[in-house]
Amino acid sequence: MPGQRHHRAWWRPTIAEFTASGMHRLDFAVRRGVHPESVRSWQRKVAAARVARPILLRVEMAEAEPVRAVAVLEVIAGPGAVRVAVGTDPGYVGAAIARDADAAAVVPRLPVPAAVR
Repeated sequence: MPGQRHHRAWWRPTIAEFTASGMHRLDFAVRRGVHPESVRSWQRKVAAARVARPILLRVEMAEAEPVRAVAVLEVIAGPGAVRVAVGTDPGYVGAAIARDADAAAVVPRLPVPAAVR
């Protein structure tokens, strides 16, 4: 409807329809009864919102060894990962880190699913 304000909930499917239609912006704007500059502006806003992704992909808690109380927290952000070992005995924690580093060198990491990227 001409002159009516539309919100993001209305524009998102409308811009998806515009993109799928292959029509020129002016033709689509006339057909939908909106200003062509609004179509262009909202197309940019919707595209910019689509690019935003959460940086924190996964947090895992590894198995803890109850005798020495060592826990490993792994934070995966994008292509990198940070592992933090927490425990009460510094010598044992250091040995656990070294053991995990040797195991990580042998076992390849699982790829991050494309849907998460």
